[in-house]
Amino acid sequence: MWKYLLIFLLLSFTGGCSGDDALQQNVDCGSVGCTEQFETISIEVKDDAGVKVPLDSFEVTDLLTNADLTANYSEEELQIFRDNGRYPIYNDSFVEVHPNEDRSIVFKGFIGGNVVVTETYVVRADCCHVSLVSGDEVLIIN
Repeated sequence: MWKYLLIFLLLSFTGGCSGDDALQQNVDCGSVGCTEQFETISIEVKDDAGVKVPLDSFEVTDLLTNADLTANYSEEELQIFRDNGRYPIYNDSFVEVHPNEDRSIVFKGFIGGNVVVTETYVVRADCCHVSLVSGDEVLIIN
């Protein structure tokens, strides 16, 4: 009897969940409890010696609509990004606008007005937070 119960429980846990179920179904986000934490997806830009690269500017664009998704940052915030070599590409502010959607976005980094790095990402927003689906978290500039 215990053997059958164990097999049933294992099948229930493995067959009942799929990471994409919430994206494929029409989920009522109003009934989902979310944490108060504000998530931001950031990437790191380094040179081939591993040194952080301070970009003059960067932009994030929606690949499908060509909409500029770059947030407005103060000069102080931009300097913090440069000092750390980490640049935000997507955050929880998009959850309300695009809940339960995957989006393809393009990050471009500029130095001296020239594009020095470009990377395409797939990001996901569920009812509460954003997450990175694909794309390199560390970009290397030669």
